[in-house]
Amino acid sequence: MVPPPPPDQSPTSKSCPESDILVDHDPFFPLRNDIFPCTACGEIFQKPHLLEQHQAVKHAVSELLDGDSGKNIVNIIFKTGWSNKEKNPEIIRILKIHNSPKVLSRFEEYREVVKAKAARNGAVRRRDERCIADGNELLRFYCSTFCCELGHSGNSSICTHQYCSVCGIIKSGFSPKLDGICTLSSSWKANAVVPEEVEQEFGFMNVKRAMLVCRVIAGRVGFEGDVEDDMAAAKEDGGFDSVVGRGCGSGVGIGSGAHSRLDDNDELLVFNPRAVLPCFVIVYTVWADMSEFKLDVAICGDSEEPESSSSNGNVTLTEINNGLYRMLNGIQKQGYRAISNIVPNSESRGLSDRFFRVNRSTFSLPVYGVGKREHQSRLKSGPLVSGTAYCISSCSMILLNKIVLSSYNFNAGISLMFYQNLISTLVVVVFGFFGAVSVEKLNWKLIKIWMPANIIFVGMLVSGMYSLKYINIAMVTVLKNVTNILTAIGELYIFRKHQNQKVWTAMLLMIISAISGGVTDLSFDSTGYAWQIMNCALTASYSLTLRHVMDKAKQATRSGSLNEISMVLLNNLLSLPFAIFLILIFDEWNYVMNVDVIKLPMFWVVATASGFLGLAISFTSMWFLKQTGPTTYSLVGSLNKIPISLAGLVLFKVPLSVPNMFSILFGLFAGIFFARAKMS
Repeated sequence: MVPPPPPDQSPTSKSCPESDILVDHDPFFPLRNDIFPCTACGEIFQKPHLLEQHQAVKHAVSELLDGDSGKNIVNIIFKTGWSNKEKNPEIIRILKIHNSPKVLSRFEEYREVVKAKAARNGAVRRRDERCIADGNELLRFYCSTFCCELGHSGNSSICTHQYCSVCGIIKSGFSPKLDGICTLSSSWKANAVVPEEVEQEFGFMNVKRAMLVCRVIAGRVGFEGDVEDDMAAAKEDGGFDSVVGRGCGSGVGIGSGAHSRLDDNDELLVFNPRAVLPCFVIVYTVWADMSEFKLDVAICGDSEEPESSSSNGNVTLTEINNGLYRMLNGIQKQGYRAISNIVPNSESRGLSDRFFRVNRSTFSLPVYGVGKREHQSRLKSGPLVSGTAYCISSCSMILLNKIVLSSYNFNAGISLMFYQNLISTLVVVVFGFFGAVSVEKLNWKLIKIWMPANIIFVGMLVSGMYSLKYINIAMVTVLKNVTNILTAIGELYIFRKHQNQKVWTAMLLMIISAISGGVTDLSFDSTGYAWQIMNCALTASYSLTLRHVMDKAKQATRSGSLNEISMVLLNNLLSLPFAIFLILIFDEWNYVMNVDVIKLPMFWVVATASGFLGLAISFTSMWFLKQTGPTTYSLVGSLNKIPISLAGLVLFKVPLSVPNMFSILFGLFAGIFFARAKMS
């Protein structure tokens, strides 16, 4: 008896593989096979491409921890390739890049194309054996820059800043519009491509340097020095996939293929962006005039691989390369292709020399040639506009506060600060309610992160109010120079940022002007000077703290970003309870309720205008600080002393002596000299 045929198991609609029940697809209740969870954070997605996009941005990198054999190997190879012992690198962290399956697939597809082309063009020639075997894959150095907190404190996401080169490369790869992508043979040579002054020149963007460890499909290699019409001819010649830079391949003609003396060459230019696959990011700094470092060649916690270290405690390049290839072969979960089995030991000698390099014409900040001036102009236009707006709002704010506190003899500075911040908060909330501005939704985690900076912010405002009440505006602006000095000292000890000799000379002039101004001040008031010194310390602390808090707060938001409007709302809203507490402590409430000046309409006009200016200065200060650094922020904040000093002397009829006038002018000169020293 023939059994009846089984029922048709191919449903017309999707079903759960663990269930025999067929249901219609409901978009509001997705089936189990429609759900794609992120294994790193657990977030659920209904489309695989959404999951891939999420992982490519939020989990793009992960830090290699101490004791990890991979970290030790990358560290050793990086330092072994550093030939200049006078300028030693200090590795801050090493990150592994989690390339998406799509990126890995394109890399492998390009390898197959190169192999097939090599087989067609020169299958019988010995020089193309490497191309046919693995596409002539190399390891190279590529130095670039970034301006975010990539990998800091476990941060695995990449940013979307248009000038963050490393994040741009990780997210989108190298631009296909380029003539080629340049990699270098050693870490020192790759580092030399990025100018030494790039961190200082672009300090307003918090620029740092990083080295990328890249796998490069070199294919058939030509030599640029022997190619007619230079690099373009080699690119158009279907036989070559990359060229060695001019002067690197002396004595070797074009057409030497993969079997040329590439180990002795430094600069390799590949034409296809798919040929370069970044694998690791090394975040580092360079210190000059240090004692010669002794490389730690022991690979910690790798007792199962004793061949990685020699008997005398030194590691050779061949042993380092073997260890690196074992590490790359072990990253199977990322889809890395095993390559050690096809690279002969005789050829591994030069592999550590082909490790990375910065591409001068891609995402990196240093731009060469005709476009450099235009590029730098775009970069500096933002700080110029934001700095001008900050100075105008700051000058107007000081004048109005001086009018309220001195001309109206209003002795409740904390209450005035509360009123100004309340106006700023209400304006931002109303604009956000009607959709005029975008405001990030606040949460307790974000508030806790922002609280330390806000406490300093309140202290800075209160001390500024009281110092302005007792001291004339000209002396306040001169004494504000002390803030620059404290900020620079803080940057030196906290961020290890060194200033040049001109900057320290300018700071010495600022100290002299502040002391001479105080000695010759006819209206000297010890209480006011004490408040101003406190204000300088708090302002420096605020500028040093805010930059770190701004970057950390972004990680506490749902969107992963925090715009200037949200920061302004945070600063002003969180200051209100602190202001109420201080008003009750200093018993300002009774004073405000009984003082006659609050009955004057003009007083409220001026106070309200100062509130709107408070919003403007909050916005412009954060906007400016976001595009600069703490020292530049406090510097430009003191540059407004030129117009504000003149206006203060004229409007408030301040008594002056000739020595005091010269001390003020000397202070203004010191501020200008400081600005020029910073720009140099």
